[in-house]
Amino acid sequence: MINQKGQAFIFGIVAIGVVMVSTLLTIAGAQLFYQNSGYSLEAEKATALAEAGLDKAVASLNASGGSYTGEAETNFGDGSYSVDITTKDAATKIINATGFLPTKTNPRVKRTVQIEASKGTGVSFKYGVQVGEGGFELGNDNTVKGTIYSNGNIIAGNNNTIEGDAWVAGGPQPSPNQETDCTGVNCQPFDFGKNVGGENRLDVAQSFKLSQGNILNKVSIKVKKIGSPTSDPMVRILKDVGGIPDKDRVLATGTLFNNLLTSAFCCFIDVTFNTTPSLNANETYWLMVDTCGTQTNCNSADYWSWQNDQAASYTVGVPKWSPRWNAGSPSWTGFVGDLSFKIYLGGVQTKISTGNNSKVKKDVHANTIEGV
Repeated sequence: MINQKGQAFIFGIVAIGVVMVSTLLTIAGAQLFYQNSGYSLEAEKATALAEAGLDKAVASLNASGGSYTGEAETNFGDGSYSVDITTKDAATKIINATGFLPTKTNPRVKRTVQIEASKGTGVSFKYGVQVGEGGFELGNDNTVKGTIYSNGNIIAGNNNTIEGDAWVAGGPQPSPNQETDCTGVNCQPFDFGKNVGGENRLDVAQSFKLSQGNILNKVSIKVKKIGSPTSDPMVRILKDVGGIPDKDRVLATGTLFNNLLTSAFCCFIDVTFNTTPSLNANETYWLMVDTCGTQTNCNSADYWSWQNDQAASYTVGVPKWSPRWNAGSPSWTGFVGDLSFKIYLGGVQTKISTGNNSKVKKDVHANTIEGV
């Protein structure tokens, strides 16, 4: 006779054990999911804190002209962030921002985000709108939360508020006074910033004459980069002495930022200057690009090229190169062609004009101010 009662008891114990194990596994899985969800949420918060540090760093670099060096720890929301700034080259900063929860000293979670920030041309401001030569127009009942910087007129209707500053730059003439370019097979590269076939072409210049006198606004040149040059070339306007640039009479200086250049002759690159000298008509001036400063050699793998019109279609100027433009007795060597450039002069009057009950809460900068 088989003992059914003993077997039923054993099966009952096994069944209860299976249920208990399943229950414990379910509880453990739920707890693990909860912990992972909490960690993921904190990781997202730490990343957001790091991105807030990046935003603070970029704004501070703009506001300080590039002198901002970072910060050890700044409390923000549920945690904190730190910012570390290192210099990659003359135009580029590497920004590392780390977010911590709850603190940098005792973090449960931390996340780091890195970007490279490069300088550009123009005016820097924290918030608002930047527009080109077409200007900026507002209808009625609008609010701009920040600063407006415009190369053209600012025109506003009634009941508008600009909570920051309003800047209206003096516009350049719509067309260049002097320019030259090339087409087809006449377009050839003129490499500089290194030794080319025994020629130490560190500095290169193109002479020009204006058809009318006026103040200099900007220049545009068609230059590309080869490799990864680290130093930004300096662009200068010089007077002429004996058919070469006069090293003792530099009229204006600007920067050709490498981050604006590509590896192809895609377009003209604008360069603005630290001063706006008045230039005379029918007088020879030189547009010069200086690549190595006081050095006598650049990196031969990283250099620049200026588009050269070998048809030499510009009849009132010539190109030349030099191993060092500001040497005691600089030597300049001419070559066939004309380097692609444009010279823009100032003189277009700009303004800010508003209707009734419109206001700028901070400062207004314009040639003509109407209604504000």
